[in-house]
Amino acid sequence: MLKKRKLSKKDFAQHPQALNIGLPQELIDAILGFLREDQATLKACSLVCRRFTLCSQKYLFTTVELHPPLKSSTRTSGQKFQRLLELAPHVGRYVRVLKIVDGGPGADHHGGGWLTKDRSLSLFLDSFQDLISFTLSTADFARIYFVELPNKLRKAIQSLLWRCRSTIFYIEYNDIAQIPRALVQFQTALKHLVLNNVEFTDESSAGLLTADSSESGFEDPPHRPLLDTIQISMDFGFRSPVLCFFGILNSFDVSKLRRLSAFGLGDDDEQENIWKLMQTCSNSLEEIIISTPLEPDESWNPINLDLDPIQFNLLPNLKAITIITEVVNEDEFPPLNSLEWVAYRFGLFSSSNALEEVNLRVDFHVLDMDSDELDLSSLNKLDAILSDRKHFPFLRHVSLSFRASIMPIDEISGFIHALENRFSALLSQGIMPQIQELEGKAIDCLYDDFSFQID
Repeated sequence: MLKKRKLSKKDFAQHPQALNIGLPQELIDAILGFLREDQATLKACSLVCRRFTLCSQKYLFTTVELHPPLKSSTRTSGQKFQRLLELAPHVGRYVRVLKIVDGGPGADHHGGGWLTKDRSLSLFLDSFQDLISFTLSTADFARIYFVELPNKLRKAIQSLLWRCRSTIFYIEYNDIAQIPRALVQFQTALKHLVLNNVEFTDESSAGLLTADSSESGFEDPPHRPLLDTIQISMDFGFRSPVLCFFGILNSFDVSKLRRLSAFGLGDDDEQENIWKLMQTCSNSLEEIIISTPLEPDESWNPINLDLDPIQFNLLPNLKAITIITEVVNEDEFPPLNSLEWVAYRFGLFSSSNALEEVNLRVDFHVLDMDSDELDLSSLNKLDAILSDRKHFPFLRHVSLSFRASIMPIDEISGFIHALENRFSALLSQGIMPQIQELEGKAIDCLYDDFSFQID
């Protein structure tokens, strides 16, 4: 007698048609015919099917991303979603995360063509009642001015953000100029704010708020939102001389901020604002990512870098920090004949006893440099810092990353291999017992990757 065997995943992989096995129509008719008089069972089956459909729709439409049409399509995602809402208007209340991304194969990379031309977007934004996340961005640095959007779309976005002001906790704007501050500062539930290449302006200058706008919102919020995460980046050409990112911070409570990311803030005033922000949330800040440029200077000295150790002494709960430095080595720029800057960077955190992870990355944009100028002789200070447990009693992960735009990869990879041997020796000798993971990486402009990891 043959034993019955359950189908396994391997069986389905070998015979994918097994997943599409259907019941014969005659059998279905027989079952339904048998239940025709059993009203209770029929109702139960109907409710189960309806519940399954509603749950499927709920999970399917939790996140909606609207983007330009593909080259093979004549309709935009906005037009398609508008059609869907006409057939099933209840779907709108399932949407929690909305992303409007003007990028992709069909985008106009010279000015956000899709957002300025698609008229369907403004027709259904009022269908969303309980958003928790909103993203508006362009792709490939296709900078767009908020005032260039159709008037109906701007008003629809304003109405949407005001209507969901008590539920939205995540807002992200990318490569948008002249955004009215009102689109950010009146979100009472906001926790995570991401601003990449964004300029702010007064609401009136954007032509967004009209005389009757007070009826639909934008009066002072009852309390300042308590932010948890801030990410800001500024590329050249996206700096606002009057109302930049820091101009809106007074609208938020940052005293409990836990995560801060700041990229491309090379201006002295901007760095000063970052330090002030750190001081405000010094007791709560747990993670920092900072990118700072190191420009050529005849008086360059590793001890005179832009980060002050005193500032980090004020962050007792800091657990993870990543610092990215861009180095440009021109003819008149003194050669980087040592890695004293690495030791110096680590020395910054000697009083941050809660640190568990440190990541240091340097991007070399060099013209003439070889591995002889990247010797390891000055890393003795780094060894001493890492081997002293009183500095980092909880440190578990250390990462050093080098990216070379022009330097031959064989030169910098040789340096990385030497660094690997040095760290391996330190670990084998038990000099750094608290370190569980050391990682080094070298990447050239062609994205060849030479890395090591010691666990």
